[in-house]
Amino acid sequence: MSSAAKDPINSDAQRHPQSMASPQATLVALTLRAFEVATAAASHAADSVSSPALTQAVFDCEKELDSLDRQMDERVATVLTQSSPEQVRELLACLKCMIDLERIGDLISSFVSRCRIVAFRLDMQDISDLINMNSHLESMLNEVSHAFSARDLSRAVGVLRSDREIDRIRNLIFLR
Repeated sequence: MSSAAKDPINSDAQRHPQSMASPQATLVALTLRAFEVATAAASHAADSVSSPALTQAVFDCEKELDSLDRQMDERVATVLTQSSPEQVRELLACLKCMIDLERIGDLISSFVSRCRIVAFRLDMQDISDLINMNSHLESMLNEVSHAFSARDLSRAVGVLRSDREIDRIRNLIFLR
């Protein structure tokens, strides 16, 4: 089953945001698509060390995130000047999310590249911890996407709190 069929966020309008009527809705759809693509990149990352196809899938996700970021950059200034204060706040949130998601894509791509180079030298516990960290990241991206979509502040705060677990795992790996 494709990820589009599994993910209710992945509507046709979000895969093709330019087809939406309102410029603001287009930018929100770009942001939701970026959440989806970053989550897919994280999903592929854990298994990519042993699968060149999944490595390429991560790189493809990163390219799509770059494209979504460029589309946001090209459109956001014009849309901001035509928006109400409430809409401006939403659009600034979209812009901030897009910047972070594009950076996450860069980091996942870098992680995959480096893991393929050093995979044979990694301790089994490190591999297990990296997979755990990646699973946690995927879960966080999924949660924050739903929080953003539903405008659920408490859910978003929960994601921020769960970031400590990724830091804890990272510290375990680097302190060994």
